[in-house]
Amino acid sequence: MNSNLLFFLQAIQETGSISETAHQLYVTQPYVSRIIKEAEKKYDVTLLVREHHPITLTIAGRKLLEYLRSSQQLQKNMQREMAALAKHQTDYLTICTNASFGHDWYAEILQHYLAKQPNTVLKTVELPYQEAEKQLRSGMVDVVIDKPINDEQFKYLHIVDFSVLLIIPANSPIYRPNCTWRDYRVLDLKQLNNQSFINVNEGSSFQQMVDTKLLTLNIAIKPTLQVTNLQTATILAFNQLGITFAPDLVLRTSQLIPENNVNIIRMPREVMFFDFGVNVPQRMVDSPLIKSLVSAIKETIQL
Repeated sequence: MNSNLLFFLQAIQETGSISETAHQLYVTQPYVSRIIKEAEKKYDVTLLVREHHPITLTIAGRKLLEYLRSSQQLQKNMQREMAALAKHQTDYLTICTNASFGHDWYAEILQHYLAKQPNTVLKTVELPYQEAEKQLRSGMVDVVIDKPINDEQFKYLHIVDFSVLLIIPANSPIYRPNCTWRDYRVLDLKQLNNQSFINVNEGSSFQQMVDTKLLTLNIAIKPTLQVTNLQTATILAFNQLGITFAPDLVLRTSQLIPENNVNIIRMPREVMFFDFGVNVPQRMVDSPLIKSLVSAIKETIQL
């Protein structure tokens, strides 16, 4: 496509005249008309409403102008980024995490990371666990921060096994008064059967772990509320809307203060824990970018 088409359509939209467009851009009027006619023939559409003055762009003309502008911007971005890469001034890293972990602690990780790698251009995405796996395999993301992905193409860098907390509001029939931090040994897990629970969306790897464990224990809970992240689930449990499971990360990285209106039970590791780390392609294992990311995560969760 002729590179001048963008400028011609843009000028016609502004001036309403082919002759004025030619005058402003220092070309001949027949040349402007020819380039537009060639584009109309190529795409089998009419780009201009020529029947009245000022001349206007058709819907197809406006849409083509929009695409040409986007294409020009992409070209500029590509040239700028390629130039930076050629000078080794910039590194790029696309990080994927699960939205169910929430945003506060994730933002803190990024701040710690950029303090270590200020010349990195970061792109972050939040996806359900299964979709994150697909994106990592296709090369659309560089890193998945979550539980392990079982694939020999990738290396799992274990960071921590999060303790799992069971949070029981005071309006639950299995709540015990005057006992905020409650000993697991006084809990009969069968009491959880048919209790109202706040769950996180099905794409959450943490929720998948909890569901699988409850299934193996032959416990059937009653999900009455589904939310998007673990912070919200925990806040709602504190607000007496249901029981929930949460990693201890939520309490350690939030402003929540346990009070006398909840029981909090730390599940023993042999019963339930959440394996958390970074999945990276084998070729990136020794990259300074990855080492800085692991360090930033450890700083954030205070390991």
